Amino acid sequence: MVSTDSTIMSVGRFPNPRRLGWIMAATAVLLTCGILLALWLGFRPLFSIPPNTALLLSVTPRVAHQGLSSEQLQKLPRVWQAALQGKSCWPVVLGAYHQTDQWYFFSFVPRWNADESFTRDRRGLVALMSERVLPQQGRAFGYLEQSSWWSDAGAAFSFWMDPREFLSGKMAHKNLQPFEGYYKQRVIYTDAIFEASSSRSLKLADISIHLPESDSNRSLASILLDSLGLSDLPFNSANLNPVQLSVVYNEPGQSGMDVVMSFGEAIKQEQARQVFGFLGLTQQRVVKLEDGTLVREKILPVSTDPAFYKGQKITTDHGPVEIIGSEIIFGKNKNHAENSLISANFCQDIKPQARFSNKAMSLFLSNFATSSEILLPAVQIGSLNKKLVFCFE
Repeated sequence: MVSTDSTIMSVGRFPNPRRLGWIMAATAVLLTCGILLALWLGFRPLFSIPPNTALLLSVTPRVAHQGLSSEQLQKLPRVWQAALQGKSCWPVVLGAYHQTDQWYFFSFVPRWNADESFTRDRRGLVALMSERVLPQQGRAFGYLEQSSWWSDAGAAFSFWMDPREFLSGKMAHKNLQPFEGYYKQRVIYTDAIFEASSSRSLKLADISIHLPESDSNRSLASILLDSLGLSDLPFNSANLNPVQLSVVYNEPGQSGMDVVMSFGEAIKQEQARQVFGFLGLTQQRVVKLEDGTLVREKILPVSTDPAFYKGQKITTDHGPVEIIGSEIIFGKNKNHAENSLISANFCQDIKPQARFSNKAMSLFLSNFATSSEILLPAVQIGSLNKKLVFCFE
């Protein structure tokens, strides 16, 4: 026969169920905190990356494989390909920098995914892989910094970009500043302050750009005109300020391009006369000097016919040139001059400033891939809530 006291003592050896629950919960919390702390410390080390880094892009291999075919992935730089191996949900950071007229690449991956065929720098749980030894003098970067770029949990990728390192010469304007952003549903959102300067329609061309009408020094216009080899034209003296530039690339295998310059109002006869005269549309006249010598000199053509310059086309170093209404057309193809871009529905909330066709995007992307076979859709660049956005059509 068991006594009551013995029964009570036997039962008392087992912990109270409520207390046991609290102990297990506290243990789980401590264990979780310990794991998170270990991960945070493991991913916290800083690395030295080139000071002229142009791009840092954070994406998971799983997302990369969903967006690019295996053939397209093979066109990426080798060190990027290695970082995107498999279908992991761990983010990797892809980097690019420009040096001595060449692009070089590197990537940050979890330590256990480091590829032995590349130059490696392992610290904690992170490995930096590069195609070559990176410059010693650089700036500090940590794997965890990429987490600050994510502005939306549903974003496919996030990035940090320094536009000055993508551009060269006059294009690398001192006012350009690095910015961060993320991609979601065919739109790239950034934190860069920007507001489109025009309400005009963009042209259906490979490149179509609005030029700021209120920019007193016309710096952007001067930069673009210089890059197209048109900076020596006498627009200022003719009181002409282009408000839009459009570029159409020639067909594959043919060099050159067609350029359409649009102005705020119809080009007047005297303005057209000055432009054409500068480009070579001149007349000769014979002048008799005081000593009786006859000399020939070139003068600008003079005509009282208002339609004299309409449809007038001459061949210059810039190719055929024609003036139609408020536009000067450099090149043989003028059909696109009258085609205005109808914005796609998914870009309707964006005020556009520029547009690049898939051909233009392919040429740009060829800087980063071994070929231009990775085709991107046309993109409109503009503003949304006074921030810079990129909308893929």
